[in-house]
Amino acid sequence: MDPDGPRFTMADRGFPQEICRRIVDYISGHDLVALSVVSLSFQREAERRLYHIIHITNAAQIKRMSRLFLETPRVSKLVRNLYVYPPSSGGRGTDGRDWDWEVLRRALSELSALEVLFVSGAGGHTEILIPLPLESASTSSNSTANASTVARASTPSNNMETEPTPSSPSSPTMLSVTPIHPFRLKELSLRTTWDPDVASFLETQDQLVSFVFTPMIMDSSEWDTNILTTTTISHIRLDLSSVALPRLKTIDVPLNLACALAPGRPIKVIKATFPHFAQFNQSTVLNTHGAHAEDRLYEGLGRLFEAFGKSTGPVEELHIGENVHITERISVRVMELSARHLPSLAFLSKLALPRNDVSAIVDIGPIIYSFRC
Repeated sequence: MDPDGPRFTMADRGFPQEICRRIVDYISGHDLVALSVVSLSFQREAERRLYHIIHITNAAQIKRMSRLFLETPRVSKLVRNLYVYPPSSGGRGTDGRDWDWEVLRRALSELSALEVLFVSGAGGHTEILIPLPLESASTSSNSTANASTVARASTPSNNMETEPTPSSPSSPTMLSVTPIHPFRLKELSLRTTWDPDVASFLETQDQLVSFVFTPMIMDSSEWDTNILTTTTISHIRLDLSSVALPRLKTIDVPLNLACALAPGRPIKVIKATFPHFAQFNQSTVLNTHGAHAEDRLYEGLGRLFEAFGKSTGPVEELHIGENVHITERISVRVMELSARHLPSLAFLSKLALPRNDVSAIVDIGPIIYSFRC
């Protein structure tokens, strides 16, 4: 069916919404757009499918998304998941064009129902997390679209290859960009630098449940690559209030950030790793720090687990980076500390800790059990 062809309505027949939804769930691309002209019921369900998940990989997609939100504001309320893949270097996307970060920043401010945000490789452009100052802007009538228009889809619904189909012009629309993004995320995944913009953004996300942060280019002095050998846990400059992130339950972040986030928050699952540029090997530590290295390692481990133990979750699952290689003696120390500071811990990395069934782990089960008694 030609999306530009005559419209045939089934609205008067009272077509069941559940049937519309089931049909739409099995259709994609141009067929989905074509089906949307059958009736208003199909149109609403088609929009739900088309804009539930959006992937952005180039500048053209950013502009189309921004224009679509201006012309058909209701569409922005349908977006639940946004995946943004900025260029890794040179400021150009997959289409070879420069990214307009301000346009992306403005578009984010329209996503009132967004729940999942994934940004990979934003480099130094973390300002997209901070909305533009409060302002109002009018869109010209020749850039608006009829409220019943469904965007064309040239690819499946999870790719932002969509363009609004022009219709009769409507009255100018006032765009309000608030100083705080209107959405409250449940999941946030960032692969970028750590700076005050990230911390400021986290302050606004009181519904956040899961946070993944993978550091990119940064001053390595900001991250203590020998955290397990220090006498104090060297925090990064987190700058978060104690009441921020009150619902946070799962984190996958570098060790220092995990130590800073855990105290006072209901975190149950911690995946704490070294930054990608850092490696930890006990033999290297022993050679570098001499005879007292193991004592310092013990003390560092103690402070590490003490910080995790201050989570109000409490912590039930703990994963420490796979690039950490330690001896059997240190492994026993880790288990001892987990028993002392994390009494509710059920999984340590890939190890299921025994609770009622001590025989669940034959080799080290008795050792752990002795710590718990």
